[in-house]
Amino acid sequence: MIFETFKLQETPLQIREFFDAQPRPESSWGWFQTLAQTTLSSDQTVLIAALRDAAGAVVSAIPLIANETSALDGLTSPYTTLFQPPLGRIEDATKFGRSLARHVRDTLRLDCLDASDASTAAFIDGLAEGGLFLSCYQHFANWFEVIPDFANYWQARNGGFKNAARKSLRLENQGRLRFEWYEEDVDWKHATDIYEQVYQKSWKAAEPHAQFI
Repeated sequence: MIFETFKLQETPLQIREFFDAQPRPESSWGWFQTLAQTTLSSDQTVLIAALRDAAGAVVSAIPLIANETSALDGLTSPYTTLFQPPLGRIEDATKFGRSLARHVRDTLRLDCLDASDASTAAFIDGLAEGGLFLSCYQHFANWFEVIPDFANYWQARNGGFKNAARKSLRLENQGRLRFEWYEEDVDWKHATDIYEQVYQKSWKAAEPHAQFI
């Protein structure tokens, strides 16, 4: 097995294609490339770590952020819902974790991992086998409410909530409020302009990485 690291712009085509062979858009080369171009600070550099087999085929890879302090982070952002780089088969992911651990000089922080994924779990085991001390935490929570009957649910809502819905309907009937639906690339620029105008007038803080959006 051969362990290699590359700067983003120097990454060989074979490794980029290995990313793009993954089923999740968030695991694709385009996703990580966009994150690198729009969310990093000037003191951060993207490194692509990869593992090849004896025949030279890429079997495992991960995008990392190298910081000035020598600490390494996974290439994630506030918009990442799941960090699932192409770690390959379980045995390859374990070997990859062991190899990567030997190159960690400070700390390695990986957010948004799904430890229930077999390859991810094997990779984490490999990091430990490679000599890293692990500290894990729960990163996700899924909050939802079961609504068996909408009429009863609506009846139980407070007056302010219902009043807001009535005002919205009245404004719509007066032509002062309208709902528009845009799909895929149809007039996306116009839809983006509307989104940004509404966002700027809202109570929300500014997007930390507007160019990514």
